[in-house]
Amino acid sequence: MDSINQSDSNLSNMGKTKELSKDVRDKIIDLHKAGMGYRTFSKTLGEKETTVGAIVRKWKKYKMTVNQPRSGAPCNSHFMGARKVPLLKKAHVQARLKSSSEYLDDSESDWEK
Repeated sequence: MDSINQSDSNLSNMGKTKELSKDVRDKIIDLHKAGMGYRTFSKTLGEKETTVGAIVRKWKKYKMTVNQPRSGAPCNSHFMGARKVPLLKKAHVQARLKSSSEYLDDSESDWEK
């Protein structure tokens, strides 16, 4: 029964990744300045080596450990590339015009059921 509860808790954590606190990020930088390797203090802090490396690289580049906001407006991918009417080739346009022109002379009574 415990394994079922454990798997349920793992599923609930599968969403968005967690953000490390400022204290943890500062501790990573302090350990890096002390000359420890990524692997050593990633095991000490219980974080992945790639996460630790990314934080150190960011610190080296920007001299700060806080997350910066993304540039620009958020992408609204829901409407990207969506068209109400598909584009038609010239042959299809001509075929539609030909078929619709056949009904031009019909009266309204012809269209009623």
